[in-house]
Amino acid sequence: MKDINLLPEDIKSTTSYAPSKPASSGISAKVIIILILILAFVGATLVAPKLYIKSLEVSLSNVQKAIEDPKYDVVKKVNSDITKVSGVLKTKSDIMDTIDKKVYSINEILTTVNSVVPKGCKINRIEYEGTTLNISGNSDDSLAIAELVSKVQRLDFVKIAEDITVDQTNTFTLKLVVGNVGVDGKEGK
Repeated sequence: MKDINLLPEDIKSTTSYAPSKPASSGISAKVIIILILILAFVGATLVAPKLYIKSLEVSLSNVQKAIEDPKYDVVKKVNSDITKVSGVLKTKSDIMDTIDKKVYSINEILTTVNSVVPKGCKINRIEYEGTTLNISGNSDDSLAIAELVSKVQRLDFVKIAEDITVDQTNTFTLKLVVGNVGVDGKEGK
């Protein structure tokens, strides 16, 4: 038996037969899948923060409900008492700070008075009560008394309250107001 081949020569040379595809004018499946993935990503980035915010709001409402529980009333009362006591302590602390700024220690006053006493001038008596300081003494010369008055006037924390009295023996009395208080008792600068 003989084989008879009725196929033309072109077809004999190919090993398989595949019909040719017509040129497509539509969108390929790859492009559609990529577009779906992009839309899913954009949608997820827009929705995810909103979902996160919702979950935080739910957590917040749960915490607020827990705080409103009657078992925490004692804690709330203690916190309000602490706030009241802190306010009272702050006002007392402010008062103490004000007093500390206005009151000078006797040591500071004595040291300052001693530093302004010129040569030839002797202090016999110092009286300090409240904001009033009385200094009495004597001097060999009236110029030394004038120098003492001049130095006292230059001090920041004392003001001369009254005229200085000086007698014939150069015994003097000087009345001062200590602190930033004016002669009339009102607050100075």
